[in-house]
Amino acid sequence: MNIDPTKTPTDVFYEFLNNSSISYVGAGSSGLGLLSVNTINDSYKILTTNNENVVCTKIFIKLVPIYTNTRTLKHPSFRLSLPGIYPALISSSAEFDFWNEVNIQSHIYKETNEGLEPVCPPIVYSECLDNTESIELLNKLFLLPYDSTDHDMSEDPIFELHDRYKKDATLKLGIIGMGFTEGYNSLYSMFRNNYPNITHYFDLAIYELLRLYSAGYIHGDFSLANVMINTDYNYTGTNSGRAMLIDFGMTFDHEYEDKPDIPVILERMRTTRTPFTGLAPMEHDNYKWFVNYTTNIENVSRAIRRLITSITSHNERMIDMIETTHPEVLTQIRTYNGNDQFKNIFYGGLKYASQIEDVITPYIQNKMIDVKSVSKSELNHIFNPKNLDIPQLLDAYLRTLNLGEQTIKQGIGNVKGKMGGKKQKRSLRFRKRKQKTKRRIAYRNKKSYKRRR
Repeated sequence: MNIDPTKTPTDVFYEFLNNSSISYVGAGSSGLGLLSVNTINDSYKILTTNNENVVCTKIFIKLVPIYTNTRTLKHPSFRLSLPGIYPALISSSAEFDFWNEVNIQSHIYKETNEGLEPVCPPIVYSECLDNTESIELLNKLFLLPYDSTDHDMSEDPIFELHDRYKKDATLKLGIIGMGFTEGYNSLYSMFRNNYPNITHYFDLAIYELLRLYSAGYIHGDFSLANVMINTDYNYTGTNSGRAMLIDFGMTFDHEYEDKPDIPVILERMRTTRTPFTGLAPMEHDNYKWFVNYTTNIENVSRAIRRLITSITSHNERMIDMIETTHPEVLTQIRTYNGNDQFKNIFYGGLKYASQIEDVITPYIQNKMIDVKSVSKSELNHIFNPKNLDIPQLLDAYLRTLNLGEQTIKQGIGNVKGKMGGKKQKRSLRFRKRKQKTKRRIAYRNKKSYKRRR
């Protein structure tokens, strides 16, 4: 079934949401993460080299509180208790910064999707709701069934948000919906439940962080909750698993233009301060997993190089096979990736749009491991195990991406030309200083006038 071209992106998104169950994935400084699971809806399609599950059965939803009252320098924050996870402090964002995050993730998806294996999931829906609409959505989410039998409604973060929004009519709510196929869970939940061989999944997460670095960005918030893992994914010729990164609210241009080796990049990730907090990962508890695991950088680097060898070899052969058997797939994907209609609207974008291989290929040593030999028929079985109609699937996949971009374009249009974030704060401080200066001048003139009399 294809996506109905007569439906709006909003209709498709809420149709998925209305018949789903939700669970909490985590929360960071910039938002609350939910997982919406709907196994009966086939509206969204995602195309990868592992397309056994092409339908998006899961949508990761990030809720971002947005302030509109710019008259105060202190903007609302939210202390939320996540059931069975941890308490979290969430800060509100300017609408400009929210759409900047959406735009950055869209760029990263396109930049890293050359081989149908992007660093992050695609955005299938994004929106900024006014206060009344925000309350309606939070109420809807509160009434949906939860993927947990021990869910405590008395400490529900959705209810806490709902209460705050009813008390503060200036608050808006940003939504980012990202498409996942079946099988993805957060690395945080795997770590908390003592999942076996966890260091292998750390390696997969670091591999994606390296790819992100090669695209010109440092994630800025690579806590375990912001790494999603599919343990059954065929990424190396075996079911080695696959990592994807989410939550780009603190992602920034790293501005390193050289191409160092892996240990140098890992050290930069450990020590580079995030512009939003002024802290380096080594100074923040959320990144202990990364800091502790990369203490012996050389050992980790060797493991990553072996992983790179496996992934690169398998992916190259998959792409060769797809180009031979389904050439229209890569042609249309590359056309889509090159259609960068939002470039330079915000300070993100493709400034460092180097290919992934610029960073990681020089360190691939093919003799380090024996990559499993897979025949072309086996590769074809991986890519198209159920003899799916590839043209129809490709069309549905591109419709999925275009639906997401429609909402991004509309949202960007709503804030284009407006000042936001740090610029907005600086402008507010400037106006206050200007007002004080005027009062001071008026006071001096008044005193001078009295003396003259």
